[in-house]
Amino acid sequence: MKLTCGRAALYEAVSLAAAVASARAAKPILQNVKIEARKGWLDVLATDLEVGIRYRVESVEVVEEGDAAVNAARLLGIVRESQDEKLDIQVADRTCVIKGADSEFDLPTDDPADFPDVPTFEAEGQVTVARAVFADMVNKTAFAAASESTRYALNGINVVFGNNKLELVATDGRRLAYVRSKVTGATSEMGAVIIPTKALLQLQRVPSLKEEVEEEKAEGEDGKERPSASKQAPVERIVIPICGTQVRLQCGAALVVLRLV
Repeated sequence: MKLTCGRAALYEAVSLAAAVASARAAKPILQNVKIEARKGWLDVLATDLEVGIRYRVESVEVVEEGDAAVNAARLLGIVRESQDEKLDIQVADRTCVIKGADSEFDLPTDDPADFPDVPTFEAEGQVTVARAVFADMVNKTAFAAASESTRYALNGINVVFGNNKLELVATDGRRLAYVRSKVTGATSEMGAVIIPTKALLQLQRVPSLKEEVEEEKAEGEDGKERPSASKQAPVERIVIPICGTQVRLQCGAALVVLRLV
């Protein structure tokens, strides 16, 4: 497998998948995320056998298709700390090599064939609901779901489909939460399904498609406008005296390496 991917998009996918992968899983393969690279896109998969996630990253330059299973925590640390806009990923001889402009990381891989199947999503039967509306519905019901592992049926949220409406119900036997909203594409023939609370809470981590970022300006005591911390000039280089010799390092690259050591 060989590809080039934007770091920001890859970080978003890996961070969401790593939240599902368990670092203390009994099966070592469940500590990994699986990467499936195809022409023009790649899927990042993770599962704990209760919740599964398949996150697709578009606009990927795939030179050679393939699959790989890489430790989720290690991959997340590298992608998060990288300062590069794009990363080159190549898998060969059970080793995943991640290259940036001034960095290179080697990660051992497991056999992707041992990774549990995560189903794909079919276009047929989809229901459309605004992300903010659905997130609010989950927030208003998730707290009432049971947390005891012995009461599996009550550990999730009952999602009931109606004619252009969606209902969420949760209870732990002592309290009950119910909320409904209008949606597009839902029919009463779809019935109802119990979804684990953990799976629905993961949706809260998915960023909205359109985010407005506002930069605040701080004022000094003299009343003049002062640039905020985000606008101050970044430190580009640091000088470290070692045994009487000065060593110059690029600040960003040095911090990335130190955090990952």
